[in-house]
Amino acid sequence: RWVDHDAWKTALAGGTDAEGWSQRIGGMGIGADSRVVVYDDASAKNAARIWWLLRYWGVRDVRLLNGGWKAWQAEGRPTDAKKPPVAQAVKFVAAARTRRLMSKDQVLAALAGHRLQIVDARSNDEFCGNDLKGCKRGGAIPGARHLEWRDLIDPATDRFKTPEEMRRLFREAEIDVDRPTVSYCYSGGRASVMVFAMELIGAKDSRNYYGGWSEWGNSDDVPVVVPEKE
Repeated sequence: RWVDHDAWKTALAGGTDAEGWSQRIGGMGIGADSRVVVYDDASAKNAARIWWLLRYWGVRDVRLLNGGWKAWQAEGRPTDAKKPPVAQAVKFVAAARTRRLMSKDQVLAALAGHRLQIVDARSNDEFCGNDLKGCKRGGAIPGARHLEWRDLIDPATDRFKTPEEMRRLFREAEIDVDRPTVSYCYSGGRASVMVFAMELIGAKDSRNYYGGWSEWGNSDDVPVVVPEKE
């Protein structure tokens, strides 16, 4: 079943529209106990967002196809170009897992209390303020550790690196996967890759600041730092 990633990307709207998401997810034939496998051709970035959204709204068993479409084709797996049948809608009652999401105000409060570890999943140029992506301000959230989402993916295969390799990357970036963590990027997708990877290697409290730099970088009432280029 095909998911309109761009439509889902912008539909979260603060994570409060449970009725709309009940219809959206249930209309695809997905229930709370369905087993769902998500894949893309974007090195897991789009699939991870869909994974995160489904998990946020209460679908319990959601997985990523490691390597996505690239690996599936490389292994000569069967493909089908036929239009899939219309999904049989099922009853789904969306129930937000609010601890998986953070708002700008919650991140600000966490900064004041030093309660959470913050991870920036964007590119180095974005992190250091050289690439503003059209925002008013460039840089990073104070105290954020930087690990670009692409570093978690093997570029030759689009598969996630091994758990041992990912743990090494987190250690080198001074990110403690056992600490409560909030990840951010520009608009939630790359941060979803970070959340997925952290949970894959055992993190128990990994959250997504979904508004990301598209919100923070256009706000005048939040602190910003400009780190030196790595």
